[in-house]
Amino acid sequence: YGAMIKKMNNPENDYHTETAATLFGLKPYRVSKKFRKTTKSVNFGIPYGLSEHSLCERIYGVVNEDTMFETMELLQTWYKSNQPVADMLNKHRKDALVEQNLSLEFRNFIDAWKKDENKNYVLDEDGNKVPIAVGMSKNKLGFYRTYNLDDLDNKKKASIERKAGNYPIQSFAAELFRIILIRFYERCEKEGIQDKVIWHMLIHDELLCSVHKSVHPFYIYKIIKEACMITMPGHTKYFVGIN
Repeated sequence: YGAMIKKMNNPENDYHTETAATLFGLKPYRVSKKFRKTTKSVNFGIPYGLSEHSLCERIYGVVNEDTMFETMELLQTWYKSNQPVADMLNKHRKDALVEQNLSLEFRNFIDAWKKDENKNYVLDEDGNKVPIAVGMSKNKLGFYRTYNLDDLDNKKKASIERKAGNYPIQSFAAELFRIILIRFYERCEKEGIQDKVIWHMLIHDELLCSVHKSVHPFYIYKIIKEACMITMPGHTKYFVGIN
């Protein structure tokens, strides 16, 4: 997926616009707001595990034979042009359904034992706790999410696959945001201006803060550019917007 990574190294490029250009066979500057919005629904819907029906409803507002055909055609084009992403998502979903060989210590830590309706441990004939089958997803930084694989029917399997496709992306993004916040805080401390920067709240992937008027805005821009705009091997640059 090097081509898209290379494109996104340009801070002026937008992922949804670039993907829309590929889907609809247009130059990026010719992508309308409507096409970008449609592509954004697909770009988010596929990792989140939205069904074709739900995606169709989100894009067109109504589900009928024509809109479902257009949705399926759009999905087919997306998968064809984003095969590495599709393969990655499918691997995460498949891996999450594989039972993990857990150590006793870790099993106790996550409390992966069967319980009855009263939350009491189920014991075997020898008086030992009965283990549950556990699946797992991990992100690139080693954080994990576990899944109970006992009584795995189609509905439960679909739920796990949806979460497993989303987890490595969302959890990695959340950790990246925390890294950026810590780096910003520590840099402000180093510069001796932490008492002039007041954090009000975190909104999704944004920090809302106030900076004392004695601190020049360009100085803050410099700190953000140097401390918060990070990258990792094999990744695009992670730009930070300032509003």
